[in-house]
Amino acid sequence: MSRWKIVAIIVVVLVVAIIGYRIVHRPTGFQRGKGEDAPIPVTVVPATRENVPVYLTALGTVSALNTVTVVPQATGQLVSVNFKEGKEIKKGDVIAQIDPRTYQAAVEQAQGKLAQDQALLSAAKYLASSYENLGKKQYVAAQTLQAQEQTVRQYQAAVLADKAALDSARVQLGTPPSARRSMAWPGCAWWTSAT
Repeated sequence: MSRWKIVAIIVVVLVVAIIGYRIVHRPTGFQRGKGEDAPIPVTVVPATRENVPVYLTALGTVSALNTVTVVPQATGQLVSVNFKEGKEIKKGDVIAQIDPRTYQAAVEQAQGKLAQDQALLSAAKYLASSYENLGKKQYVAAQTLQAQEQTVRQYQAAVLADKAALDSARVQLGTPPSARRSMAWPGCAWWTSAT
């Protein structure tokens, strides 16, 4: 026999052996009707109306539509930051508190100066009233009466300035108009400075 005939017989025998092996060792799913053409089991439930959550996962940068820069009106060390990331804040909410000891002395000093100038104003008014009565009787010169009236106006202005200084010393850090706070100072620089 020729060499090519031997090779052809070996190839035919191998093909027949492979086909026979496949037929004998066929998966059990095909034999029982559970193969690719078998029906797929499903569960049936009545249709209902429900909310379906929608999730979106993505990478990107988020930027606020509106931002507000909060600047303190007083200089001092922060005692507390009274908001959380993303919390709604309203106008008038206290968002941070500065250590009151740093400006309590200024408040007390302004109160003392106001009380002092109010006492001086009261004394000047009393003296002006006395000079006015004495001026009607020609016991005091008109120039002295005018000088005392000027002193009264001077102390009235001083009292107004003292009230403004007291109001300024009573500053409490507040919020801008209603907003949502984000990006709190991480590790917060616990010292603020009025700019």
